[in-house]
Order: sequence, then structure tokens, then C-alpha cells
Amino acid sequence: MKSIVAIAAIAALGLAGQASAFSLSPKNTNFTASGPTSLTANGITLACTSTFTGKTNKKGTGKITGFSAVGQPGCTSVVGSNFPWNAKATSATNIKFTNVQVGIPSFGINCGPGTVNSTDNASGQVTFNATLNPGNCQVSGTVQSSPAITIVP
Repeated sequence: MKSIVAIAAIAALGLAGQASAFSLSPKNTNFTASGPTSLTANGITLACTSTFTGKTNKKGTGKITGFSAVGQPGCTSVVGSNFPWNAKATSATNIKFTNVQVGIPSFGINCGPGTVNSTDNASGQVTFNATLNPGNCQVSGTVQSSPAITIVP
């Protein structure tokens, strides 16, 4: 019986190790990611074109260090804060962003800090759709990174 428990424990540790085996590539790289995004809060929806700036490190994790939005009236009022936002590959297709905080200060809207889960395709396109709390704000979008940031085992 003890050997079965030991084997199960070793197997569980092996699986846990696999979960963290993914990383962002290329490593040690500055990047930008731009594309259509949307923020909905307090009955206000803004469809914008957003640009995120960031960097990957030698361990294959990343940080978002800047954000800007343009487009329809009001988009330039959307601000990002609480930088850096941490980025970590959690599977072969998913990136988890933490510490994310956005808002529209002129309307008293503050969203987060919170977590945004996303998918990343093989060509560096990141898609997200999440609710940031506190603030009950819906954020969504699809942005293309340049150079292409992808997930590798």
C-alpha cells in the first residue's frame, strides 16, 4: 500500500512539474502587442485600438510595462496602471496576466488589479476576455505581438 501511495505522489509531482514547463519565447526580448480591444464598465463600452509594451526575461516569463489606447472618443482616456503586469505561460496555449489594472479616471472607473487569462496562437496573437474585479469591468481583445511572442515547452 505504501508503494502505491509513493508512486501516486511521484506521478503527481511529475505532472505538477509539467504544468510549469511552458515559457514565453523569444526570451530576453522587448515587444509590443497591438490590436482591437474593448472595455465595458458602468454602462460605458469603449472599442479601442490598444498597444501594450513589455519584455520577456531569461526564464521565459514576461512583464507588461506600458499601455495606451486610441480610436473612438474616450479611448485616450483609458489608462493602465499598477505596472508591471506579470505574464506567465500556464499551458501550451494560455498566458496568465496578473496585477492588471485599467480605468477611465475621468469617469471614476477603476478596474482591478486582477487576473486576465488569455490564449496565444502559434504566431503570437493573444486573445483575452475577462472580468476585472474590483470594478466589475469587462476587458476583451485580440492583439498581435511584434516580434511574435509564442509559448514553447
